[in-house]
Amino acid sequence: MIDYFLLQALTFCAIAAPFYILARFIFLRVKKTPINIKREILLFIFFEYIVVVISQTLLVYQHSVGRVQLVPFHTIMNYVNRKNFTQNVFINLVINVAIFVPLGTLLPLAWKKLRAFWKVFLSASAFIIIIEFLQYFVGRASDIDDYILNILGVIIGYILYKLYTWITKSN
Repeated sequence: MIDYFLLQALTFCAIAAPFYILARFIFLRVKKTPINIKREILLFIFFEYIVVVISQTLLVYQHSVGRVQLVPFHTIMNYVNRKNFTQNVFINLVINVAIFVPLGTLLPLAWKKLRAFWKVFLSASAFIIIIEFLQYFVGRASDIDDYILNILGVIIGYILYKLYTWITKSN
């Protein structure tokens, strides 16, 4: 199952990469901006990360009907209270957190204006809410628990960013 999603994500990344590189090259030439290799690599990683998230949350076809679940912790508790707490249930919970850890780390690394926690939190919340909203229209579930798990991933990512900055400052 995970191999399938990774293959799909890599396919989307491979298709999107040349378009990003060309657009970024043209942008830098028109703006006559000097190229900072570290920043360009970071922005490329961020772009590819966004491609992965969008490909796995909006573009991958699911055999379901769009539904909305707005009761906090309802889905999570249904998963946890199952007598047959399967590996797929565990993977679903972990992936909903893990997929957004990079967002909490990459936003403040890529943009100095987004280094405050509240700015990362609001930016990530807006992105997650847009995804949840659009999922309804592509035949997927919009679930408040997805938001809760996703934002937990962002918070973990931000903590990792703060640890990284603390470690690199002390060296």
